[in-house]
Amino acid sequence: MFVFGGMLVKATWVHNLQPRIDDLQTFALPRHIMENTIPTRTAGCGPIEGSAGLELAALVSQIESHDEPQHSTHVGDDVSAAQAPGYDSPELPIEIWEQVFDALALDTRELHYKAVVKMWLSCMLVCRTWAASRCRLYRAFDAITLGKKKQVAKLAKIIRQKEFVGGVVRTVVLHRARLLGLFATMVAQKLPKVQKLEVHGAWPAESLHADATNVFLPLAAFTSITYLTLGHMEFPSALVFGRLACSLPNLSHLECTKVHFASRHYVPNQLHIRRKSISHLAVYGDGGDVMTFFAESTLATNLRHVILSWPSFGDLQRMLECSGASLSSLDVSFGFYVQSDAEVLETALSLRNNTSLESLSLNLFLNNADTLEYGWLYAVLSTISTKTLSRVSILLTNWTMGAVADGLDVALHSPVLDPVLCSRVDQLMCGSQFSNLATFTILCKVPSSLGNGVDEETRRCWQERVSLRFPRLAERAMLCVQIESL
Repeated sequence: MFVFGGMLVKATWVHNLQPRIDDLQTFALPRHIMENTIPTRTAGCGPIEGSAGLELAALVSQIESHDEPQHSTHVGDDVSAAQAPGYDSPELPIEIWEQVFDALALDTRELHYKAVVKMWLSCMLVCRTWAASRCRLYRAFDAITLGKKKQVAKLAKIIRQKEFVGGVVRTVVLHRARLLGLFATMVAQKLPKVQKLEVHGAWPAESLHADATNVFLPLAAFTSITYLTLGHMEFPSALVFGRLACSLPNLSHLECTKVHFASRHYVPNQLHIRRKSISHLAVYGDGGDVMTFFAESTLATNLRHVILSWPSFGDLQRMLECSGASLSSLDVSFGFYVQSDAEVLETALSLRNNTSLESLSLNLFLNNADTLEYGWLYAVLSTISTKTLSRVSILLTNWTMGAVADGLDVALHSPVLDPVLCSRVDQLMCGSQFSNLATFTILCKVPSSLGNGVDEETRRCWQERVSLRFPRLAERAMLCVQIESL
């Protein structure tokens, strides 16, 4: 064992590094760091939240209790025999220590996040090399949540006092959209490695209008942001939404959940569409406003990967026509619909213009009394004109099932797996126009509470019964039949 960041680290955690650390008996941090820094498993403490991020208030108390690293750039330079009598302080390459950090991080997942933050901050104070390394500090600091103006101001103050903190932030979450202007102004060019920005909540029209240069101009300084998430927001107009999306110079991924515009009106050429624009778009909920804007503003012409949830058929078709040859993958979830919708789909939806399509995924929501016709499925697949298509997935989701076996039986007898329809699709997908097709997947999704109850016999039976509906694909080993938990 050796002392690391105020903790005893088992040598077995780094057994793959044993040849490099055989001579390492004990490593000690400076006493002023080791005092009161040993994290303990406190009763009642919850686990670390891996993706939700840490509240700024919790981070501030930890950061302010530590000074910026002032030690030498070599590991062990500041550990003298006088400080730690009897201890060796070997200098190891930072690559070795980073693997030690990785191994140690695996054993801290059950600790309270405050203890973990305190431990890694102690490690950062050893030397500048450790401070610049990942130290798994990114696990603790990668997501910062801001919900009040004073939190934004506090973050800006901390970064001014300790610049290295700004370099470890990867995600910023704003729970109030009205904070965006303040945030962009106060921390512009101070978060050089932030990659993702999330904005949620109501956005009053008076807080952001078409001429709000105090918001959009500072956002242009965030050149490292590539991912923007917008949730449950209403913009005063389509133009304001477009200016926000176009203000981040290197934005490539845009995710919208229940985003609406008070006014859909948009005059073409009002925005400067940069050559390198959004390539990944995900729209969840009622996203008709967003899809219409992308089609009218020509932003859709650069889309390569699109995920749409419950879109209207007209908006979907306009998106497909505008994306044209740039579209590489399409994932569409169709909600519960009536027979008249199926008749519209059969004639209104076409993939003929998407000549570079490589992956297609269709998610269909079923119910126990499903009597709809799914002939449109064959009609849509037959419009594919590209020979680059390599993956097709049909996802069957049934939220109303009871037992797993009963749910699978409902899916099997659903019109979407009608023997006649399946035979037609089977023959179509084995045609010469799909010569590059590698996998055709039929995936049945079951509620997570039932996912663990799918035994191997049930899986095998499901696979055999579905395979009989697609004999040609099964014979060519292209058919993949799966069961997955929601």
